[in-house]
Amino acid sequence: MISNIKEALSFKMTNSGELTHPEKVALKNIIELAKERIWLSDPINAMEYDDGAFDDHLSDETLARIKTSIKLMETYLTNNSTK
Repeated sequence: MISNIKEALSFKMTNSGELTHPEKVALKNIIELAKERIWLSDPINAMEYDDGAFDDHLSDETLARIKTSIKLMETYLTNNSTK
């Protein structure tokens, strides 16, 4: 997992507006986190999500991955803002 994060961060970001591979991974991570958060709050109404990997505990490694994903997508949004 840590090597995946390091690999993702080694990619160069583009200014074309298209998501790079690490950005796509980061966005996927954030979406999964949002689904899991909904599942934690209201599991009955989150049944449409594949909750097999959801957990109510986040490991240090998972927290680091989430923070990296957030930072990467915030950078993307800053660099591609339509101000």
